[in-house]
Amino acid sequence: MILSTHALVGAALGKNLENPWLIVILCPIVHFALDSFRHGEYIDHREKLKNLGRNVALDIFAGGSIILSVLFFQDWELITIRNVFLGILFCLLPDFL
Repeated sequence: MILSTHALVGAALGKNLENPWLIVILCPIVHFALDSFRHGEYIDHREKLKNLGRNVALDIFAGGSIILSVLFFQDWELITIRNVFLGILFCLLPDFL
């Protein structure tokens, strides 16, 4: 699935859950639950790898800019921001294993 989707869901989990251990446990589970739905991919079987880097960069930029703009305009405590980044990290982690 597209990386920004996992990052945004992880950020939402991190924002709404106070226990960091619960975030670490739930995020990979939610990641695989999201992957079970039909979704788009970066590479179409008819397309070569020429646009892969551009597609990944655009996706990371889009998701990152949404998350960073929300963090910039909200007045959250440092613990909440830490939990948001924990959620992002552990929701993206299964894609890199």
